[in-house]
Amino acid sequence: MRTHWSIGSFPSLFLGLFLALSSSAAFGDTATAITAPLTQYFAKRGGTTLKAIIYRPADWKPRQMRPAVVIFNGVGWESGEPEWSASYAQHYQSKGIIAICAQHRLSGGSVTPLDAIADARDAIRWVRANAVALSVDPNKIAAHGLSVGGHLAASAALFTGNSSTSPRPNALILYSPALELEKDAKFLELLGPKASLATGSLTSLVREGLPPTIILQGDNDTITPFAGAKLFCDKMVETGNRCELNRYMYVGHRFTPKGTPEFPNPKPDPRVEEAALVKVDAFLKSLGWIQN
Repeated sequence: MRTHWSIGSFPSLFLGLFLALSSSAAFGDTATAITAPLTQYFAKRGGTTLKAIIYRPADWKPRQMRPAVVIFNGVGWESGEPEWSASYAQHYQSKGIIAICAQHRLSGGSVTPLDAIADARDAIRWVRANAVALSVDPNKIAAHGLSVGGHLAASAALFTGNSSTSPRPNALILYSPALELEKDAKFLELLGPKASLATGSLTSLVREGLPPTIILQGDNDTITPFAGAKLFCDKMVETGNRCELNRYMYVGHRFTPKGTPEFPNPKPDPRVEEAALVKVDAFLKSLGWIQN
């Protein structure tokens, strides 16, 4: 495992609806050539129509077959909207990548984290099944997840299925990922009687043949502790997979400075966010997904 220490304080349903989202970037000058996002819908589950907000580069042309990053947000299992990941989407968009912010069902009532996992898999499967229409290379689809979103992204790679279209991403980008939840009281409570159907420990599911992975983790994270990320990455390398763990000192969950409340409203240190994006870009360049 390579650990980097950083000092940081309905398939084919196209509706063509444009969102009035801000075109400004949250990462300074790193996001340029921003074009308006497009909203489409990839599934209807339990009365919820799930949307995918698509960010295409300014020089996008039909059928170009570009790499794509599917983004899953996460502020606990019970809240979160795909629009919250616009800043990351705009960054990938500026690098010539098609970014897709995917919605998942939120836990509550009869909905559990298992449903969110199914939605994440459906989102990636939808992108791959509609690769030509979306101008996406079906062999270059990454899953980007923050916190709970990291659990969804990793689960899409780890849980097998019988579909003819694979939901497994070709790369994983995990920010403060929730990888070890077998003792997480809230997670188990939300699973309810379905708790026996899934494991909170994704590390126990790691095996050979998984996609290359980059993890970006605060050293003082009390929500999804660094130890869980290290355990996962160690197991990835042990089984012959590529995993790069980037450890950021003096910050907690989602790069919130040490001593600042990490939940429910994390306040990321912008300098650490910038440093993490540099690492993510280098990772994607190493895969040949970002051109110089």
